[in-house]
Amino acid sequence: MKLNFTSLTLVAALFAGTAMAQSTKHVDETYSIFNRFENAKKGTSEEKTVTGTLSTANGYEADMTLDIPFVLDITNLDDEWVDSLSITFPAGFTINSVSNDDVFFLFDDPNFDDEEFNGIDGQTVTWGDNDNNWGGIAAPGTYNFTINVTVDAGISGEQTGDFFASGDQFSDPAADLAGTFSIAEGAQTSVFSIIADSDDHNTLETALLASGLNAPLEDLEADLTVFAPTDAAFSAIQEVVDELLMDPTGALANVLLYHVVAGTALSGDLSDGQEVLTLQGETVTVAINGSVITINGAEVTMADIPADNGVVHVIDAVLVPSTCTVFAGGPYNDFTTAFGGAPVEENGVCPVNAIDAFENWASEGYIAADCVEGVTYEFGLQDGASGAWDPAFVIIDAATGEVIASETEGLSITWLCPADGDYIWIIQEEGLCGNQSDNTGTDNGFPYMTCTDPLSSTDFVLSNDLDVFPNPTNNQFTLDIELNASERVTVDLINIVGQVVKSVDLGTRSAGLNREYIDVNDLSEGIYFMNLTVGATQGTVKVQVVR
Repeated sequence: MKLNFTSLTLVAALFAGTAMAQSTKHVDETYSIFNRFENAKKGTSEEKTVTGTLSTANGYEADMTLDIPFVLDITNLDDEWVDSLSITFPAGFTINSVSNDDVFFLFDDPNFDDEEFNGIDGQTVTWGDNDNNWGGIAAPGTYNFTINVTVDAGISGEQTGDFFASGDQFSDPAADLAGTFSIAEGAQTSVFSIIADSDDHNTLETALLASGLNAPLEDLEADLTVFAPTDAAFSAIQEVVDELLMDPTGALANVLLYHVVAGTALSGDLSDGQEVLTLQGETVTVAINGSVITINGAEVTMADIPADNGVVHVIDAVLVPSTCTVFAGGPYNDFTTAFGGAPVEENGVCPVNAIDAFENWASEGYIAADCVEGVTYEFGLQDGASGAWDPAFVIIDAATGEVIASETEGLSITWLCPADGDYIWIIQEEGLCGNQSDNTGTDNGFPYMTCTDPLSSTDFVLSNDLDVFPNPTNNQFTLDIELNASERVTVDLINIVGQVVKSVDLGTRSAGLNREYIDVNDLSEGIYFMNLTVGATQGTVKVQVVR
């Protein structure tokens, strides 16, 4: 049976090797670190097909020699892999060389074929053997390589070339993909090319290439903002940089993602005190003092360098995140296959769903599917070798990568789900990221999930529904609470990571309608849960503060 080497395990291979090492765990095939750049490029297909696209990440100029980056995106989800690829340029383009021509060397296994670079033949460049036997270009998968060409004088307008990808006949007959690619006239600039062409960003260029993150920054269909530290900024923390480079697709990638924001954010779009979500999952804070803009204290020394896929701001210091959201193994979906997703309360009791087939290693992620807004979940380790190394827990939104909660104390994390959806529960060794840990093969207890009952306003001893208005608000909430009997009432406002940020004791209120006012001028903009305690009962209402 063919190895199920999906796009996720391709990324797992980039971001260290534990995903394939633990065969008893089941990797979720829909999530990868690159989802943070483009969340839905992978498609679906019927069996016995090869589907996908070949695209260029730059334009051309006549009478010039230049590099043209290519992205091959194979999208079929069946078992038909590709065992050869040919690319034919239009007339007027002379192929000089191909960088990273070993892009399809994926395996150290004699049972699988690497698709070797065959060379250049006139207008065509080819890889692979087309022997219809065990293709080495895995599906699904995304591959990046660069072809250097010389363009004749007099060439103009959009140019079209052809490509052909041959299936490996895992289906019978073999499936093939024939298509075209276009090269736009006029050199186009990516945020990565700005960095690569800068004399002050050699270290950043090296780091992006080592981590593999240069590819999404070259994607001209992307829309990104990059805060680009200078060589001097990296030199100031050279020992840290050397350590990060030892784990380029883990710890280094985690730091680099903290410098990238989805969307184009020009300096004029920024405001003092603004918090901006990065692709690493944490936010950076903008400060503006006159004409000086800082990002987490790093000064923007050159702003608004435009690219065709976003903008680059040069900064004088390296931004360092507080958590690690890049993991070496997973994300595993065993909780979904074993229990159907996140735990669900039944008859007043929430089950403890524990995986007893394996213990947890450092730097792993687990999918928690179908979490419910307003429910408090607990994820942790139990029994086994719990405490063999100190874990650090992070919860991220599976769709966006946003950090929802983190914990470094104890053997579990408890958090309040902010919205319905899928979340990834990450365990690292405390203070380390990815393969920086020596315990990516060391057991540390069986992973488990449990929950507490979701609260609702119907839990109150009320003769009518609880009314909270206006919602959202920018200064205060008005509460109409109608009680059946005299009760003491307290109000807690809880942020999305489960922290009580404001408490108000309203004292004893009489039976009947009680109108109360809760001032929130001291709270930051965001989603909160208003937890009301009325006597011995509780209820929670989702509220929003806007500015």
